[in-house]
Amino acid sequence: MGFSFDNNGNLKQSKMFLYSSKTKPIGILSGACNVKLEQNFHKLFELNFKIYKNINNEENEFYESVIKNKLIEVQGINWFQILSAVEKYDDNSKETYKEVKCCPLENMLIYRKVDDIVGVFGLYDVTDTSKSLLHIISAECGWSIGHVSNELLTKYRTFDINSMEIYNLLTTKISDSFGCVFQFDSYTKTINVYLLSELEEMTDIIISKKNILKEYIKDDSDSPIITKMRVRGADDLDIRSVNFGRNYLVNLDYYMTEDWCSQGLVDAYNTYKTDYNNIRTSFNTSLTTLKTKNAELTILKAELRDLESLKSAQENVMGVSVQNHGRVPIPSDSDYTIYQNAVTLVNGYVAQIVTKKNEINSVQLTLDSISDSIDESNYFTHEQIAEMNGFIVEGDDYEDSTFVVTSETSEEEALEIKTELMQNAYEDLFIKSRPQYTFTIKATSLYTIQDDKDELIPYSEWVNQFKIGSLITLNLGSTYMTVRLMTMVIDFDNPEEIDLVFSNKSRLDDELIQLAEIIADSGRTASSLSLKKMGYDAASKQTNQVREFMNGSLKATLNSF
Repeated sequence: MGFSFDNNGNLKQSKMFLYSSKTKPIGILSGACNVKLEQNFHKLFELNFKIYKNINNEENEFYESVIKNKLIEVQGINWFQILSAVEKYDDNSKETYKEVKCCPLENMLIYRKVDDIVGVFGLYDVTDTSKSLLHIISAECGWSIGHVSNELLTKYRTFDINSMEIYNLLTTKISDSFGCVFQFDSYTKTINVYLLSELEEMTDIIISKKNILKEYIKDDSDSPIITKMRVRGADDLDIRSVNFGRNYLVNLDYYMTEDWCSQGLVDAYNTYKTDYNNIRTSFNTSLTTLKTKNAELTILKAELRDLESLKSAQENVMGVSVQNHGRVPIPSDSDYTIYQNAVTLVNGYVAQIVTKKNEINSVQLTLDSISDSIDESNYFTHEQIAEMNGFIVEGDDYEDSTFVVTSETSEEEALEIKTELMQNAYEDLFIKSRPQYTFTIKATSLYTIQDDKDELIPYSEWVNQFKIGSLITLNLGSTYMTVRLMTMVIDFDNPEEIDLVFSNKSRLDDELIQLAEIIADSGRTASSLSLKKMGYDAASKQTNQVREFMNGSLKATLNSF
């Protein structure tokens, strides 16, 4: 994606080409003004402009062709589809014009549906494309499959969707469940799928008061800090068997400092956390043993069924022998020998199964003992527990109906499903248990400047860094924060002022069409596997809301932006 510049290196409006379809061009649009481009990492781009019917008293050649559903290519930036072209007449100027609103081509996927997504599906499965979500969607809408993260190739989920719009399905339910981000290429009409961790392009840009930071709004007023959540899958599936017998998760790390609570509670909490992590290691080791023994039990039961079938068949043979010879088989008969061997094997497998069940019970007792040892009452006084309760915040349950356990699910598979559900919820709570900020900045003549470096950096050195989705460091005096560039709004009639929105928030709703969310694990910046969120049994509610405004102005020079 590249912008256009004049001979002095200043940003200028890119050429706009009008099409009936990608293969049927109409011409270059003239007379467009008030052109504003909003680029977003987490939702659809927007392109808005006005176009006048007459230019210098001459009729604008393609004015009448600017209508709903026509395509526009903004050269080097993106392909767009016209959502609306509202014609107006200005009595003061005696001019007729259209106000045009556009979205990129993936907007078309909102109006295409897939049906009967019912059962277990992989995101991308070349071995069975009938159960591969991306193959099904590609066949329906004509968009091709681009990049798919390797970690997503082995994941499968259960869906029960009769019919749903493709864009909504991708950017909500599928993103939620698989923990991924979709990016659409309008030029090649490809759908790319990433983990957010793959999109962590950390730049060397540090914005501070020493360089361009003069004014910003830091806002977390719409995001309560959630510290405990109940976790559920389909049909009230819970995580008790993989989480010390509890159906909820807790994270009070943010509050456990002297700024928020007593030193005694801080010390007790740190001891608890250390023991918790050590015990979790032992618990996970025993849990792995339990999975292994359950798998061994499943194999023994399957082999026993085969042997019982053989035994039953030999019993039928012996019955035929009685009819033919008027007597039961004797030890010297081959039929008798085969039957006795089958009986011996069946009895041996029955004994092995009893032994394996006893081993499983023993491991389960170990897990129960470990769970009892981490009880909070062993670490905190009544007063400290009461103090901690003051920091409990509950929201909606974390619920993902694509995690399903049925009567056909083996015990080891059930444990795997519950473990992954718990891990997804843990990652969500880790983010939601800390403040989530949005930073809004007004940039005039934007440069990227490294920390403690007063000279301006030429466009050629930072153009590949400063782009939507990049990670940038904000120095707020005593605090450094890594944030992601979420939105850049450029008014081509006033290119010296650019609106920038940075965020470490985990959930970013699209107000326009209420679609995409950022979902996945992101090391240095906050993200989320946000499905439905947070619950805590019998917890007192608390909302922590902070809004800070700091004034000045963000100054720099947009040198060839």
